Amino acid sequence: MADCLVYWKQFWDEYENEKDPDFLENDWDWYDKRKRFFNQLERDDSLWVVVSGGAEYPDEWRLLQRIVVRDLKFAAKYNRADGRPYRIVGDREKSPKFDLGSQPDLTNLLHKLEFVSGKRITKEGKAIGLQLEQFRPLSPSGSRLLEQYARKLILTTPETSLEEKQIEKIIRKAGAGFGSPETNQKVGDAACSYVTEWYESRGWSVKSVEAEKRGYDLVCIKGSVEKHVEVKGVQGEVPSFIITAGEVRQAQSNPKFIICVVTSSLSKRPKMFRYTGKEFAAKFSLSPLAYKAILQA
Repeated sequence: MADCLVYWKQFWDEYENEKDPDFLENDWDWYDKRKRFFNQLERDDSLWVVVSGGAEYPDEWRLLQRIVVRDLKFAAKYNRADGRPYRIVGDREKSPKFDLGSQPDLTNLLHKLEFVSGKRITKEGKAIGLQLEQFRPLSPSGSRLLEQYARKLILTTPETSLEEKQIEKIIRKAGAGFGSPETNQKVGDAACSYVTEWYESRGWSVKSVEAEKRGYDLVCIKGSVEKHVEVKGVQGEVPSFIITAGEVRQAQSNPKFIICVVTSSLSKRPKMFRYTGKEFAAKFSLSPLAYKAILQA
């Protein structure tokens, strides 16, 4: 059987309701209700898992992970309450997961994919989900297209704990606030322009509020949706940066908050990572760079 494209329809609902922010890091399996589909799978086949862009980008699509099949089990004994008793066990050593915040819309690639059935994805926006539920097995050319695309994506892997000196070394390499004032200004301006153009090209109206010191730089509005976007420009390739206490408070308390980190800001190929406040808290650790000393009475 060819590799398959599968749609995790409930991903964002499960993400929002999950108490453990690392639940995706621990989820390597796939559960399905189709016995025929389950019986066609073999060891080392791949399930390419796609999700929508979430509440912020409901008409866009992202590649979430590639599950390489290690084992197949009938999972009735697991008492699955959602009616999906067929468990496809993923090989975690071979199954990469991809960073959703740094990806562009997957729609153009989805339209290019060929399936064993001979059908193609022709819908746009949310309607693509209906087709994803209908036909799954990919042709060899469809598998190759996804493999080529996946090689360009940034993996989501747990960060190795670092000592303070190592952290400083990485931040200096990245140029995230430790360069000259002139360079820092250029990096920040380039990042802000990139993020502004990114949102405007997707139909958002963008207003800069940086001078108002709100704890974020941009107010982005699309229809009834409003986002408060903090922009971090990084000269190097490592998404490490200085963040103020006010910005951290926004990430912790403002449901509209988004942080956009643009790496390689001054190069011809900058990359943008987007995180909600919840994602920021889950993916980043905060290392103190300075303290305020107060004379005790």
